[in-house]
Amino acid sequence: MAIQTSQHKTEKVVEKKPSMISSFVNVWKTEGFFGLYKGWVMSMWGIAPYLAIKLSWFDWLATRYMPNKKSKLFDVANLSIGGLAGSIAATLTYPTDVIRRKMQLRGLDPSVPNYTGILDWIIKMYKLDGGLSSYYKGLFANYLKVIPSSALMFSVNERMKKLFKMI
Repeated sequence: MAIQTSQHKTEKVVEKKPSMISSFVNVWKTEGFFGLYKGWVMSMWGIAPYLAIKLSWFDWLATRYMPNKKSKLFDVANLSIGGLAGSIAATLTYPTDVIRRKMQLRGLDPSVPNYTGILDWIIKMYKLDGGLSSYYKGLFANYLKVIPSSALMFSVNERMKKLFKMI
């Protein structure tokens, strides 16, 4: 639904503003069951390392730089370290997100060529889309989402532990 703009309309795309159900039916009709899972492998290759890296960096940074839980600076430090951990994880795993999105665009955007597999995507993106920077297009916009959400996630986690007297 996010990529169905007037610029990307083809005969496969619903003309009116799509709903979740109409999008599901449209993909099912035009691409079959597996059309619903374009980019699934890249999502799995990206999300597991993203979470592992984010949690690991948070723990590593927190053991070195987090003030005492009773300190007035604890909440600020927790937010900052959480945001930093999220940005590190996003930077290291962002290429999987870009490749996944390109895979999902195949068939909807005529400018996206056909690829035979994930390795073919990686090689052709490097050659056709501008080298290493092609894997990081949109990273700054992603930071605008990831940094606050990671900071809040770790902050809420600490607050919930306090609320339930786990610490």
